[in-house]
This record gives sequence, structure tokens and C-alpha cells, in this order.
Amino acid sequence: MRRLIPLLLLCSLCACGTVRSPVPFGPAPFAVDPAEWDGTWCAADGLRISRTAPASVRDESACAAITVVDPVHGVLDLSVPTDSAGPDVERVHLRAASGPHAEAFVWQESNGSFEFVGRVRREDRVLTFWSVRAAGFVEDVTGGRLPGRTEEASAVLDAVDQDAVGRIDRDESGSYFDWRSPLTLVRVTEQ
Repeated sequence: MRRLIPLLLLCSLCACGTVRSPVPFGPAPFAVDPAEWDGTWCAADGLRISRTAPASVRDESACAAITVVDPVHGVLDLSVPTDSAGPDVERVHLRAASGPHAEAFVWQESNGSFEFVGRVRREDRVLTFWSVRAAGFVEDVTGGRLPGRTEEASAVLDAVDQDAVGRIDRDESGSYFDWRSPLTLVRVTEQ
């Protein structure tokens, strides 16, 4: 459980590759309200649920603190507990995606570029996160359906046009996101 949050939120779940781009794609920044996002979010299986008391955290390592840095542009800092002196803090950018609920593409700043790590939906005090499946992007770059190049099992995307963003957003083939294994986080404290 200790590495579940960082692996799913900050890295592509598929250990075999990543999806990177010089700039995050998506139609627009995903504006967020700090009152709805700031706080500690824990994996649902890291909580102790009782009928007579509020939910409590059973395992602190299954939690991440979210701090809104720029609400208009959807920029967040994610702090994940580590074994070292302080938490591991990652900068994340949200870009609008479509869907039956307000959803966003999740981009992590990474060595001068951005890594596309997944898609997120917030409903009240619950975040649902679907990780990127790098293999689907590699296949579409290799097949010429997405602009970019491949590096082993990773895709490095060039400027992605709106048609391609729409295809990724709809994910009709189910090849871009891991829809079968979402991570569910529950907000347990507000900042």
C-alpha cells in the first residue's frame, strides 16, 4: 500500500512505459476550487469505516495531500509520505476532458516536460483516477495515428491536434486508460 498512491497518481501504472509531451494537451486548463480539492485524500482501502463513527485513516501511507497552487489553471501540488525526512511533492497540471461528470487529464511535471499519467473525476469527497496505458499511445504513434516518436515502450508526443485529443478523450478502443482498475481516493481532511 505504501507505494500505491505515488505509483498510480504520479507515474503511469504501466511499468513498461510512459507518455510524455513538451506541453500538456487538453482543450483548456481545468479550473479547481481549493475548498473542494485541498486536503488529505486516502485510498478507500486505507480507511477504517464504522457505522457509529466517522471514517478514520488506518494507514497514513495510503494518503496524499493535495494543495491547489493555481486554481484558474488547475495546478496542484501532491505530497506523498516517504520514508525520508519529508514528503515527496510533485507538481500536477489538470487539463479539461469530457465525460458524464467533470473530468480532467492529469499531467505531472517531469524533467522539463510533462508526463501524462491519467484521468481524474471528482465527485464530492471522492476522486476516481484511471492511469494511462502507455502501450496504446505507443501503438498509435507507431501507426501514425498520433504525432510523435517512441522510445522503447514509451511515447513522446509532438503537438497533438484537437481531433487526436477528442479520440484520446473518448477512448473508444479502451487502449488509452486502464478503465478496469481505477484508484478511488476519499477526502478525509480539508486544509
